[in-house]
Amino acid sequence: MSAENLDYWSYFMTDARKTGSPLYARLAEGVIGDEELKALAARARPGQPHANLLFGAVHFLLLRGAQHPLRRHYPDLGGGAPDGDDPFPPFKDFVGVHRDEIVRLVESRVTNTNEVGRSAVLHPGFRMLPKDGGLHLIEVGPSAGLNMIWDRYGVR
Repeated sequence: MSAENLDYWSYFMTDARKTGSPLYARLAEGVIGDEELKALAARARPGQPHANLLFGAVHFLLLRGAQHPLRRHYPDLGGGAPDGDDPFPPFKDFVGVHRDEIVRLVESRVTNTNEVGRSAVLHPGFRMLPKDGGLHLIEVGPSAGLNMIWDRYGVR
């Protein structure tokens, strides 16, 4: 296993734990020790995040109606797996059952991770500007226009 691959998946796992996603943290932890899953995720286009595409492809198929015991680990799918019920074995099985569909999705899709939260770092600076309309913004694309409506967000 390359150090780069281990670092990526370890980082993703740690970040998922910090941001309150125990499901994705556990799945990433499982992928760390699974060369087959890492190789499948690595089929993503250059520059695309492997974990986001692999986990997104699985979630997409579940949302589209794929029936599998893995569903019970996803809260937005009515999941209510008991605490301590490991989601990784059913995840690995699901990927095996739906491998061809997942490979097609991982190879052909791209992620868009724009989020309103990124605009929060701009808010303190914007608040320091005069209220008489002295601010003119130009969007060049990377925030999908989210920064253009910064004044419509509630910030606490």
